[in-house]
Amino acid sequence: MGPESADYVLGHAGSELDRLTVQARAYQPFTRQLFAEAGLKEGMRVLELGTGSGDVAMLAGEFVGPTGCVVGIDQSCETVEFANERARRRRLDHVSFKCLSPDNDLPFGREFDALVGRLVLMYLPSPAVTLRRLVRHLKPGAIVAFQEMNMLGARTVPPIPTHELAQTWIRETLSRSGVELQMGPKLHAVFRAAGLPPPRMRVDGLINGSEGDVPEMMADVIRSILPLIEQLDIASVSEVDIDRLEDRLRAELEAADGTISSPLLIGAWTRLPA
Repeated sequence: MGPESADYVLGHAGSELDRLTVQARAYQPFTRQLFAEAGLKEGMRVLELGTGSGDVAMLAGEFVGPTGCVVGIDQSCETVEFANERARRRRLDHVSFKCLSPDNDLPFGREFDALVGRLVLMYLPSPAVTLRRLVRHLKPGAIVAFQEMNMLGARTVPPIPTHELAQTWIRETLSRSGVELQMGPKLHAVFRAAGLPPPRMRVDGLINGSEGDVPEMMADVIRSILPLIEQLDIASVSEVDIDRLEDRLRAELEAADGTISSPLLIGAWTRLPA
C-alpha cells in the first residue's frame, strides 16, 4: 500500500461485494443524474477509480455505448475478478476492469475523456494527490466527476435510540480507521487542491419510513465493519446484536411513525481546460 491509497476498511469479502451491489441500486438514480449533468455521452473513453462491484463503470457504459469504453481500476484483484464476471454476464464488451493501484504509474496514456468515481476518495489519505496523478491520463476538456458522502447527514426524525447508537458505531469506527466522514462537502477543496477548475455540485439522499431500504443498508454496513467495531473496543458483538439490528431499527421507526435519512450523497463535476 502506497502513501496515496488505503486499505478499504469494509473489506472485499463476498458479503461486502453483495452489499455494494444493493447500495448501488439505491444510489444509481443519483449517479445517473450526475453523469448526465456532467456531460458523459456516446463514444467517450472513461476511467473509473475504485470500481468495487462494478456498478458505476457499468452505468457509465450505458452513457458511452459500444462505441466508447470504460475501464475501472481497483487494487483488490478479487474485486476486479468479480466485476469482470458481472460485465461478461451482461455482455458489456466495452466495460472492463483492471487490478491496478493509483499509487503506481498506470499503463495508460493521455487517452480518457472522463474520470469518475463514487464513494472512493473518502478512503484515501491524500485524495487530491491521487486525483492529480490520474488527471495525467485525461485529454484536454475531459470531465472529472465524483460522488462522496457526508456521513453526518444520516439521521432520524424523531431521534431513534438504536439509530443514534448505530451511527456512533459507524462514525467512530470509520473515523478511527482513517475514513473522511465529510468527503462530500470537501470535494470542492479537493478538486481545487488537485489543480482542477472549481466544480459544480449537487446533493442527494434517501429518506423513508420503517418500510424503506435505509435500515437494511445501515445494518449491512455495520455487519461489514463489525470485526473492526469489536477490535477497536467500540461495542461488543452482543451489544450490536447484528442479526436483530435491522428489525430493531424498523420497529422503533414504526412505533415513532418516524423517517430515516441516509448519509447525504454529494456530487461534484468539472472539466479540464480545452
